[in-house]
Amino acid sequence: MNIIKGHRTTRGVFMLLLAALMSGALFVGRGSPPAKAATIGDELNNSALIRGYYNTVPTVMTANNTPWSMYEIPGLGRNRGPDEGSFVRTGYNDWSSKTMPLATDISAGGQASVKQTTTDWNGKVTASPIAVSFKNTGTDAGKPYFSLNYVTRADLVDFGNTNNAPTIAQAWAGQTTNKLSAGDRSNIFNPTGVSSKMKSSNGEITGKPVLDTAANQTFDGGFLQATGNVPISAAIAGSPSVVDAMMAGNWAVMVRVQVADGIDAKALAASIDWAKSYYYLTVQSIKILLFSVTVNFPMQFDHHVYMDPQNKQNFYLKVKGVPFWAKQTGTSPDSSNSKVQLQLQDGDADYVDYLNNRQITASTNTALTLDNLVGSDGNDGPQKDLNNEALQTPDLNGAKQPKFVDKAHVGVGNPLWNIWDVGGTWPFGPKSPLYQAGPTGTMITLLNAAGGKQIKERDMGDGIVGLYQAITQWFTTNMFKGNAHINFSFDVSKYQAGISKDQQALTAGRFFAAPKADGTFNSASGLAETDAVKISMYDSSQLVDPYSLTEGLDRADTNTSSLLRQTLHTDKSSQMNATKGGPAGMTPADYAVIRADQKDNGLAYPTYTNFTSWTGAIVPYDRMHWADTAGAAESTTFTDTLHSQGRFGTDLHYRTATPDPAQHGVLVNDGAAFSIAQRAAFLTDYLQNYAPIFDSVNPAKLTTGGVIKPQRYANVYSLYQYDATGKGTLPADNEPIANYTTTGNALSLKVSADTNAALNSKFITSSLDKKSWRYTGTMNTLPLAEATIKLTQPLNPQITLNGQSPYVVTDTQLAGAGVTKALGTWRDPLGIAAQDNLQTSLATPAVKQTANWNSISVLDTRTHALAVNVAKNTTAASVTPGLGGDSLAATLNYQMPTPTDQSNRVYYGEINLTRQATVPLKQDYLLDAKADFNKASANYLIFRNADAPDTAQYQVKKYFNTTGQPTTHRVSTVDINQDVPVKAEAAMLAAGPVNTSKTLTIWIPKVAGTTIAKVPVVTASDGTVATVTDTTTSQLASVQQAYYTYSAVFAKAPANFAYTYAYHVGASNVAASAYKQKLVDFVMTGTQILGQSNAIQFDLLRGVNLLTVPTLDFGKNPAPTAGAVYPLTAASKANAYFEIMENDGNTKKNTYTWFLSAVMNPFRTAANQTGYGTFSVALGSPTRDAAGAVPDSAPTDLWYANHQPNPMVANGTSSAQLYYVNPMVESDTAAADVSSIKRFYPNAQLTVPAGVTITPGQYQSTVIYTVNDNSGSL
Repeated sequence: MNIIKGHRTTRGVFMLLLAALMSGALFVGRGSPPAKAATIGDELNNSALIRGYYNTVPTVMTANNTPWSMYEIPGLGRNRGPDEGSFVRTGYNDWSSKTMPLATDISAGGQASVKQTTTDWNGKVTASPIAVSFKNTGTDAGKPYFSLNYVTRADLVDFGNTNNAPTIAQAWAGQTTNKLSAGDRSNIFNPTGVSSKMKSSNGEITGKPVLDTAANQTFDGGFLQATGNVPISAAIAGSPSVVDAMMAGNWAVMVRVQVADGIDAKALAASIDWAKSYYYLTVQSIKILLFSVTVNFPMQFDHHVYMDPQNKQNFYLKVKGVPFWAKQTGTSPDSSNSKVQLQLQDGDADYVDYLNNRQITASTNTALTLDNLVGSDGNDGPQKDLNNEALQTPDLNGAKQPKFVDKAHVGVGNPLWNIWDVGGTWPFGPKSPLYQAGPTGTMITLLNAAGGKQIKERDMGDGIVGLYQAITQWFTTNMFKGNAHINFSFDVSKYQAGISKDQQALTAGRFFAAPKADGTFNSASGLAETDAVKISMYDSSQLVDPYSLTEGLDRADTNTSSLLRQTLHTDKSSQMNATKGGPAGMTPADYAVIRADQKDNGLAYPTYTNFTSWTGAIVPYDRMHWADTAGAAESTTFTDTLHSQGRFGTDLHYRTATPDPAQHGVLVNDGAAFSIAQRAAFLTDYLQNYAPIFDSVNPAKLTTGGVIKPQRYANVYSLYQYDATGKGTLPADNEPIANYTTTGNALSLKVSADTNAALNSKFITSSLDKKSWRYTGTMNTLPLAEATIKLTQPLNPQITLNGQSPYVVTDTQLAGAGVTKALGTWRDPLGIAAQDNLQTSLATPAVKQTANWNSISVLDTRTHALAVNVAKNTTAASVTPGLGGDSLAATLNYQMPTPTDQSNRVYYGEINLTRQATVPLKQDYLLDAKADFNKASANYLIFRNADAPDTAQYQVKKYFNTTGQPTTHRVSTVDINQDVPVKAEAAMLAAGPVNTSKTLTIWIPKVAGTTIAKVPVVTASDGTVATVTDTTTSQLASVQQAYYTYSAVFAKAPANFAYTYAYHVGASNVAASAYKQKLVDFVMTGTQILGQSNAIQFDLLRGVNLLTVPTLDFGKNPAPTAGAVYPLTAASKANAYFEIMENDGNTKKNTYTWFLSAVMNPFRTAANQTGYGTFSVALGSPTRDAAGAVPDSAPTDLWYANHQPNPMVANGTSSAQLYYVNPMVESDTAAADVSSIKRFYPNAQLTVPAGVTITPGQYQSTVIYTVNDNSGSL
């Protein structure tokens, strides 16, 4: 396996194996559905669809006569996944004059409405036999409302259906549930600990909700969660075909969401987290004879956002039935071997929605599945596990299905659809298989009985005339009443509003701005005309089928050949031994929209907004460089020390300040609050009170250091212009509006961390290098949308060596004036006081020479050259200023060799530059002279070679001893307590003298945070191993701090040799100071340096790096003669994982947005290099273990929304996104991901499509993995 690791893009390669050696066949199924937590694809123009015929069946088609399913994503050519949706042009009929009412108007209620529903359906007037109304719902289903809350996660939260539910939701959102009664608190269902980002301003339930800044909540990311109680009434027609309509999901209602100007309705709708929509339908029990029967049916949002062509502030959503069918196996419905099992028509698309139909009992903190499923313990019944992945299983076609219970036939004369159990199960136990599948099965068996004219496959048995009559009587005279709890969420990280790029940058990933100056949205009643968010509900009768799909179709014909059943695609939905139902998304309800004259007649629902939002957002840019108004010229006088794209830009959340401490000023923060002045006043104040002062004669000489406080980068902008009444309107130029602190605008900011001075102190105790500033504040008491910038500003004096160490001199060169070597440069950007000391030394184990230049006068901010001169005749070490005519450039002079030390050949040079005095800055600030930022150090080596030979004799190639022989090892937490192996290969040069020494000394640089615990293994080219001794302790103490030295004794002088060793990384990992340190080895004899290696280095694993990619082995299988699906071999599951490292120094924190993608090449053999490009691999849901027992889920992330892989197609070009992480959604990693993110794919499947002729052989595919991230220049 070859892993190519990079900085911003990381790639990996692996091989897929398939050995197909024998003849045979397997069934091919659909791969795992993609899930991107997104509303994607093209906008569907529903006005361009037409009613046509496909094989004589009425079908809605595109203009080119292609059947259109509403499950297909326009423009992508595939069905949606469970967390995907798409846009539709209009939510009401504005194009067709010929439409069909979807359902009967039952708003008047009563028996007449039920009878009219039957009459209209059987009379071919309506397109659905199921009518739902939000009017005349009675008083038993609780108060109708929607509560909108700004929360940390999109998990299920519910507040019950009592009349006090809105108050309970308000108390929860304001964190004042302690003010509720115990009874009210018992209605709160929140098993996963979702938190409100708001808090009551006064601790009372009715207190104004404000951002909970004390808990570090921000307006970035999070979720807008809508929780509602929707009382309903419903009538179902008495008809043989009503079962088909119910199973097809052919009923619907619609919802309109209207938002204030400035809230982007389409962007908000696009951020719907489709897989986190929950439904909780309670229907009153049916009274049949003396028995009470519980029925229900699954519902879902249809995963479409319907726009309003006439009002961009509106969008519509549709709630409809989940399409399902009854899978029946056996000889006949009444045979002893028969079974029945509920199934979804499109499980891949709908299994999450179905499983999100939950029956909530807050008092026991449970949310049970709608029907009976098989749990992890093997027992069947309603399941409480909220992890949907644990409750799904593949069907015969490979599609995901809920783990529906498989009910077997019981006794003689009890067909699968019998209804004996209406009268109870005593004393002989359950007798009605489908009825016992759960409330959904109960409902359709009763509808089957009430409709009459049962077909053979839905035979309910004989001898039940009394029950039949009672059921028929109930359904033909009674309406259903109940309530639906609906919970859906908007992912704020995906929201972005505005027309201009600046507005979009201001709002990206942020909760929408408040349209009122007090931060509020809706009135206390939730029904005011001025409310910012309004929700209206539309009855089924207000909807139409614009294509009149079922016009003229016989409602009583329920045979398999029934044109109605074929149109609803239920003609196979209960056939014996059918393997799948019909396609979903093709019923009148799927295509239904609101009748044009009803679009403004929805029932307004009380909508309570339990949050306030920002009226101003902090925008970090350098005020000295950028003007506050759009289009104004940027300054040419002042450098942009944030290096930003402008005032706004896509880099708004990723900015780093890098001011030069001399030219721009020292970063200072004492945590004090500050105001925002007009830019002209700010510039004047900065120039007078904060800008550095340079000498008038010598402009390079700093006399007083400048100061940069947080306000230099602090700017506050609003999306709205607020008038005197507090109403917000968007500016005509669509540009954000700058805000300043005035008597009428109480604007205050602060940066509480990081600080380097105590509050109100003038003493700077530390540097802010590698720190960050998090800006927070308030405007007129409301929290601002915050911002964070990173800081880079070392304050140390600087010594920059030229990297040419070790310097090699010969004995001959030391005669006379000796030899001079350029070392590099030095600079003290804050050298104001003439008290810097340059202290130098050159040492061997026997003698140390020192030379100091103290109290350097006339310092300036420029860089100055440093050189070293070594000569035999030098009598005393000294520092000589004036190198090259620069009074601050200097030469370090040393004697070499010294009279008392003629034998040592290695000299260790050290330079220390120390700022001795405090540094005066503007505003009377002082830099602490004793702080660690006042010193700079550097060291170098000089080798004194004997005159002969004068040519290095070995070329030494050095690398980290891993695949690819890299010269950089990227440090990660994986390295802790591990060995990092190194190898060096020394080859004698073809030209030059030959080495005759059997004893060589090897110098190896030390690396902070590591040790070399074992002596190197040194091997001559003839295979003999040298005797190696550690001689480090015999070296100069300073050398011992920097190098290991080893003596290697060979049997004879080696021509070529190699040596290996390992850096053992300690518990604290490689020290940051060692990153990019050039690690050069030296090979010496007693008198000469014979060779030096190339440099290798340790470096931080930057941004996001790919450490491991999956190895997938699908084993030896029969060569398929039809389509086939192959799972992984059991042995290979342990290797079917990727490992990603995000190393930013923040433990368990996601800093970068990144995604893993893959391109899979065709499957080939040695004989067939063209290969097969139609094979595909569906990795399946990721898990945290090889066995697949621990799902990829945690309270703090959206595991399914972002992590579900798309199928990989082996065409060598298509890129499949496999794993996506967004820190605005997933701020924390899971506890298991401390060192890296490691995910397994034990359920990966290889699909070989039908129609492909496979020649037996061993096939393999190369897959290229790529990680892209936003790590920038970290």
